[in-house]
Amino acid sequence: LSLENSQLEQYSLSLPRYFAVFFNLSPPADGSKVLSEKKVRQALNYGTDKEEIVKEVLGDRGKVVNSPILPEIYGFEKPSKIYEFNPEQAKEILENAGFLEVENGKRVKIIKKEPAFQFKSNLKLGSQGTEVKELQKCLAKDPEVYPEGEITSYFGQLTKKAVIRFQEKYKEEILEPVGIEKGTGLVRKTTREKLNEICFEPPEETIPLKFSLTTVDQPILIEVASLLKFQQ
Repeated sequence: LSLENSQLEQYSLSLPRYFAVFFNLSPPADGSKVLSEKKVRQALNYGTDKEEIVKEVLGDRGKVVNSPILPEIYGFEKPSKIYEFNPEQAKEILENAGFLEVENGKRVKIIKKEPAFQFKSNLKLGSQGTEVKELQKCLAKDPEVYPEGEITSYFGQLTKKAVIRFQEKYKEEILEPVGIEKGTGLVRKTTREKLNEICFEPPEETIPLKFSLTTVDQPILIEVASLLKFQQ
């Protein structure tokens, strides 16, 4: 029986039943921490089509609420910021936050960290210590540069010759900027920079833009969760 074609009148009552998604800013140790970033939360707000949820899940028998307080409650001001559905704005915010789109529409954020070790001192014939040891280990990775491959922590003649070969191999970046044609065997600024670039690749941390959405076992909320997953 269709109400539209009958003489029955349809009445509806507004019940203060409120559905919301809350962000967990303190996830467990093995959980995703992306929601702790304010820009991610803003993007999710812009990427949520609340009108579609009301239409598809509640059959247009509901209304969008933009604050923790229902609008009918007297004496409470409207929220100062309302996030209208704007997927392009959401994408722009995520891009600015470093979450770049990769395959299949997924987004990741790559954070480059400082290497555990870097050359910081001037090194020359007679130098010794940890930096000399790391220098020898790095040069030994290239048999053309340091065929002897001795790791002694002492900057001797073999190490000096290896440094000269290294400088001349990368002369465009090491020697030419300072107007030198031949390797000197001295580890200074330009030589250190190239050594740090080659010897100690900065470690990267890849953070995928993903999180878990948890709800109770109620048909409406399960349907809302499914639609939210599709929207995001």
